Amino acid sequence: FQGMVNELRVPVVLMGTPKARRLFVSEMRHARRAALRGSAFWAPLPSGDAFNHLLDQVWDCLCLREAGKPTPEIQAVAYHHMQGIRSLMVDIPIVAQLHALQLGQESLAPELLQHVAVTEFALIEPFVAALRSKDSRRIKQFEDIVEYDFDTVIERNTRKLAKDVE
Repeated sequence: FQGMVNELRVPVVLMGTPKARRLFVSEMRHARRAALRGSAFWAPLPSGDAFNHLLDQVWDCLCLREAGKPTPEIQAVAYHHMQGIRSLMVDIPIVAQLHALQLGQESLAPELLQHVAVTEFALIEPFVAALRSKDSRRIKQFEDIVEYDFDTVIERNTRKLAKDVE
């Protein structure tokens, strides 16, 4: 990356899955270059306000006459199939919108959103199911979808429990 950026002499934005992060931090010069303009790691959003807010923003961009706002039922179906992964929060509604338009519908029903998630995104279901399970062994099988530092999580929770006991 260093040589390419130096040769091209144009700004380059480095992005990738958590697995690719190792490439950027394997050497100091790569890490410095990657962090030069700031860096961010986007973990999956937890279910709740932040997820629902972003889903509302995505819904506002749909080209359906009666898109409205996501109902609690749509939010639940969406979280089940997206697990807070931002790219899925954009991709699944876009594909669902195309299905709705093909069917002559002007809104997205929870059933259509689920149908699209299950059929059109079937290849990613094992990844999403691993996240949904919250089973660290299953999640570790897919190191390119999420990066968890389990030692840090265990240490943080141990400190929290000790503090609660006091």
